[in-house]
Amino acid sequence: MTGRLEIDFLVFHKGKCISLEIDGKHHQENGQTHRDYIRDRLLLREGIATARFTAQECMESPDAAIEEFLNLF
Repeated sequence: MTGRLEIDFLVFHKGKCISLEIDGKHHQENGQTHRDYIRDRLLLREGIATARFTAQECMESPDAAIEEFLNLF
């Protein structure tokens, strides 16, 4: 992977940092899933884990998604 990395959110909480990705339908098109996996591994090499949620679960149960994400810290 070359060029810049774009992530949805980079969250700092309780002295930790996690990349938060909200995956919509476009994440299943044109090799996007493969690029996402590469990006996740590049971030992990720098000590930044990635948490992925589907757009659907965020829209249908936002409070549950937020709670689950914050429990990762």
